[in-house]
Amino acid sequence: MKRHARRIASMICALVMLTAMMPSAVWAETPVPETTVITEEASEPTATPAATDSTEQPADNSGETPVASPLPTDQEQPATATDTGDAQPAETPAASPAPTATPVPAVEEPAAEGEDTTDTTVPAETEEPAEKTPAPNTVVGGNESESQGSDHTVSGTESTPSTSDTTLFTTLFVENPVAQIGDTPYATLDEAVKAAEDGATIELLADATTEGMNLSKSLTIQAADGLETMPTLTFTKNGIALWGKALTFRNLNVVMNGIGSTPYVEWGWMTICASKDASLTLDNTQMVMDATGASGQPHAIYFCSNNKLTLQNHSSLKISNYPNDALEWDGGDGGYNVNITDSTFVSDHNRSGFTGTFTATLKNSQVDVINSLGNGSNGSHFAIENSTVNFNDNGSHGLSAGALHVTNSTVNAFRNKGMGISVNNELIIADHSVVTVSENASNATYGYAAVRLYNNFASSLDSTSSLIITDNHNTGLYIRQGSFAVEDGATLRITGNDVSNNLLDGYGGGLYVGYGDNYDPTVTLPASAEIYNNHATQGGDDIYVSTGVNGPKLTFSTVGSDWILDDDNRLIDGWYDDSEGSRWDISHLSTYHVVPFTAFTNNVATVTGLTSLKAAYTETAVLQPADMTIYMGGEHGYEGVSEENGTISGSNSLPEPGYYITLPDSVNEALKNAGLIVDGAPANLSQYLTIHTVGSENNYTWTLTPYGNTYSAAFNKYIYAIVPGDNTSPFRLNFTDADGNVTSSDEFAPAAEGSLHNEYTMDVYPGLVDLHQVIIEVTLPDGTSYCCTMDTEPGKLNVRYVTGSQESVVTPAYTDIAQASLDDDPTKPALNNAYVIKDADTRFFINGSDVDVNENGFAQVSLLFDDIVSNTNTEGVDDYATMLTNKALEIIGDELENVQFQAKYLNLVDSNNGNVWLTPSKDVTIYWPYPEGTDANTNFRLVHFDGMDRDMNTSDVASQINNANIETLEVKTDEYGISFATDSFSPYVLVWGDTPTETTPDNNGTTDNNDESSPAPAASPAPAASPAPAATPAPAATPVPTAAPVVAAAAATSAVIPQTGDSMPIGLLVGLLIVAAIAFVVLLTLYKRRKR
Repeated sequence: MKRHARRIASMICALVMLTAMMPSAVWAETPVPETTVITEEASEPTATPAATDSTEQPADNSGETPVASPLPTDQEQPATATDTGDAQPAETPAASPAPTATPVPAVEEPAAEGEDTTDTTVPAETEEPAEKTPAPNTVVGGNESESQGSDHTVSGTESTPSTSDTTLFTTLFVENPVAQIGDTPYATLDEAVKAAEDGATIELLADATTEGMNLSKSLTIQAADGLETMPTLTFTKNGIALWGKALTFRNLNVVMNGIGSTPYVEWGWMTICASKDASLTLDNTQMVMDATGASGQPHAIYFCSNNKLTLQNHSSLKISNYPNDALEWDGGDGGYNVNITDSTFVSDHNRSGFTGTFTATLKNSQVDVINSLGNGSNGSHFAIENSTVNFNDNGSHGLSAGALHVTNSTVNAFRNKGMGISVNNELIIADHSVVTVSENASNATYGYAAVRLYNNFASSLDSTSSLIITDNHNTGLYIRQGSFAVEDGATLRITGNDVSNNLLDGYGGGLYVGYGDNYDPTVTLPASAEIYNNHATQGGDDIYVSTGVNGPKLTFSTVGSDWILDDDNRLIDGWYDDSEGSRWDISHLSTYHVVPFTAFTNNVATVTGLTSLKAAYTETAVLQPADMTIYMGGEHGYEGVSEENGTISGSNSLPEPGYYITLPDSVNEALKNAGLIVDGAPANLSQYLTIHTVGSENNYTWTLTPYGNTYSAAFNKYIYAIVPGDNTSPFRLNFTDADGNVTSSDEFAPAAEGSLHNEYTMDVYPGLVDLHQVIIEVTLPDGTSYCCTMDTEPGKLNVRYVTGSQESVVTPAYTDIAQASLDDDPTKPALNNAYVIKDADTRFFINGSDVDVNENGFAQVSLLFDDIVSNTNTEGVDDYATMLTNKALEIIGDELENVQFQAKYLNLVDSNNGNVWLTPSKDVTIYWPYPEGTDANTNFRLVHFDGMDRDMNTSDVASQINNANIETLEVKTDEYGISFATDSFSPYVLVWGDTPTETTPDNNGTTDNNDESSPAPAASPAPAASPAPAATPAPAATPVPTAAPVVAAAAATSAVIPQTGDSMPIGLLVGLLIVAAIAFVVLLTLYKRRKR
């Protein structure tokens, strides 16, 4: 109100003065306006030199440009273009006039690898006609004029407002002003701009329009204070030409739609153009620049040299639909700056977003460069802090940068046809930043990789940040030179990237380190790095390290525990060779190649030079020798027993192993689906499984046969014998003792081992063929095959000690005792040796399992009839025979007198397979030969120490004897020998002697010796545990049996223990009793008399 009041008062005063002066004013001479000639000393800025031949120089890090090395044919060429070494497709703007002393759009040329030369931009439809260009240092006045004369000075007649009262009247009477400078109102913004001094501030009072601004003075155009809505400034004809000055829009909406030229005629192919040192600032201003409807092929904002574009205080700048670049330089002397703070910048559907080497500082802002026809950017240096930046859906590269620093920000590069992110200097990702690069590099001409680190700079990813490179159409991460260090704890995920072109020769789907034989970059990855499920056409699906000069270096870790291979949804278990010509392949025997990379120390490996790897898995079938117990001394063993140097020792005492084969779950599932596994029962694979070697000089084949005769399963697994094919050696086994010594013999000394048994480890000998060249192939009835790498697990061989030689302690089994007797000694029926007699339908099982032996084939069931281990037959042990015999005699007690004995250890073995321990399906009959001096009429007792096998330490024998489960068995005698039935084997003691005689009184008080033996009275039993004293000689009539063991109590003869029983005459006893009674009566009578 005050302002308007002042204006009204001024107008009234002016009217009064004019009325008073009217008579003289009418006759006064009209003043002639002065003609002002503006020369180059006036305020005209120096025009920018033409820049048609300008080229962008590469960013200098080391002070010199890297010298290109000779490169292989059809491979990436050294950088030759002008955009700081960045390899980009040439982006030539629409042909425009080449103004003399004015900016010309720079040809956007990447620092290309030689093969990256294809122009990926959309060409301009028409060429602009050549326009005249003002000469250097031309001054542009308020009104445009053509340049005249050779002095390149523009002269214009510009009416200089006088201080006349007429002008004063015009100024004071502006109706509906839209702008003001200070207190001076203006009907149009253009009038205000024309009137403004350098550095002035113009306030908009309402929405305004302008036909364009050709500024050689610094201005601030802002909304006046107190307006209810932010005014809108609309450009209707031309844009802005800035001549070395600063223009600021504050608190406005600025609309520049369909504007394709500045007011300066030679800058007719851009909406905004700035000469050297000019700047444009948006302060809380929303500017829209849309080229729809504009003529020609305009650029949006074109900077000539040392210019600044600043967005601040919640400003926004949206540039869209320009057939040329949103923001471009002219390749001049640098100093181009874009500062975006607390604001938004959008470049949408232009030829490019940032073209040239700008220094772009983005803070607390949103930047979107999307849908460009060419590059999203082309070599600018970006410092991104607390911001969100998207370079998506661009026709060539996305975010192509010189240096790229990302701090506490989110950066995305999606669906760009060229590289998603290309960095020529250093890449620094820090402070909880997340950089995601996905679905890029689909173009076969310039889609080198999703992310490329090009030159010799040090890049890094800190422990708080993430770099995620997924699902791109070529190599995920390409580190050509320099170094890249990823800290522990960082997220580096490179997955799902598929090589689809030959720009990098088809190698390295996930990570490519180096470039041919040209450079030696260094890459360090933490254990947290995830690189898998990538694919390359030539080699190195996930990791490829090139040859280099001295060898690029890569440090990496073992695979993750939860990585799943996308090929078949299997768990990844390691790194595998994936070299050209020998790719990881598990699909078929003919192409099978599964070789693990295992050069890790504490789960970390460093490789130098050519390396091709894939994170994959092995379909592993495990071959394990079945645990087995044998008795020492066998003569017909397995021919595949290996000596220490791998040679086969030939037939020996060690048994032929049976093998368990454990197939992977996927193969078991296939067997189940094929109906070969029913109700969980193990499948017989002998018809479907073959073992091969691949990749060796001589390929071998083995097949399976059931180990058993009628049944070959044990512990719910089949047991197989492995049968060599033609010209194939037996499957080789190592037998290793506890000290790691390889042996081909089962002999051992109990005293040295401290045990009556010894254990060996059985394992497949790995020396002649790499186990990873041994393939197990399972072929189903429908022809489907599954290939697995063979792995092995060891089995245990338990060897029980034997005192005698094989010939003296092992005899074959018979079904007929008469035949056994005939074979034993045809001159007499009585046996010289012990035998086992079996029924024809008796089956014998290996080691207590359900695997039976085939007696019609290889197996030979036999009886082991060995002496008890004692100090007389085994050096360094105690007299276990005497301990055992004394215990047996204690059990027999006084059942016999003049006792003799014979102790033996019995068991069943397969003498044709290293004395493998057998068990019968039912009782068998054991024939024990008569000891010398005995026959069918001798009284025999047989004591069995059940369960006392020789699986014990020597120090435990005594306690085992004392605590044994002991039973006495009935025996029979016939012409052949002593027989008994049993299905249990261990130590037995045969005891014989005379039946003890006892005297019994008759009715007449006399004694009579009965013929039948009777037990001794309970009151005086013979001491059960008293052996015959050493001083008592054995009766001459009782010879020592030939098979009897020597016992300490009776050296060199069978022990005879006399049984003593003293009897008192009955008559004497009766007499003594009568005398005692008479004496008692006499004493009683005397006592009574004395009492009286």
